[in-house]
Amino acid sequence: MKKALALASLLCVFGVGCGGDPREAHVTNVLTTLNNTSSQLGLVKKKLTDVLKKEKITAEDLKEVNDTVDKIREEGKVLQDLNRRIGAETEKKPLSKEELQTYKNKFAGQIESAMDGLNQETRAVIPLVDDLEKKNKQLAQELRKKLRDADAEFQQIVSR
Repeated sequence: MKKALALASLLCVFGVGCGGDPREAHVTNVLTTLNNTSSQLGLVKKKLTDVLKKEKITAEDLKEVNDTVDKIREEGKVLQDLNRRIGAETEKKPLSKEELQTYKNKFAGQIESAMDGLNQETRAVIPLVDDLEKKNKQLAQELRKKLRDADAEFQQIVSR
């Protein structure tokens, strides 16, 4: 997920206009989406940690986790939409080298920070799913599939 988001974020940063141009809002929306995704992964981590304290885990125990993964998938769709809009606007009005550098200077640190947070949260969830597999293999497989499906929404941005 990190690679997909990094590429998508860079595309968005390099695809914005300058000044009071509404495309700057797109970059802010990309950052918001990345941070929302990171927060949602943090919730998955917290909820999964709580669920893992139980001796026996049922599908009902993972309902909140699965609902949160669904929200992550929606964030991927939001990012896809932003990517499409930014691409369309960039085609209409390409950036000059100066504009590109300005936005790179302005947003690179913020995007790097958002990506670092997202990477940390992603890495924290993986061992928890491994722990879930020790208690309930079927539920762990279902959760892995949902996480892969959510990640696929982000991967689609890279493949375009």
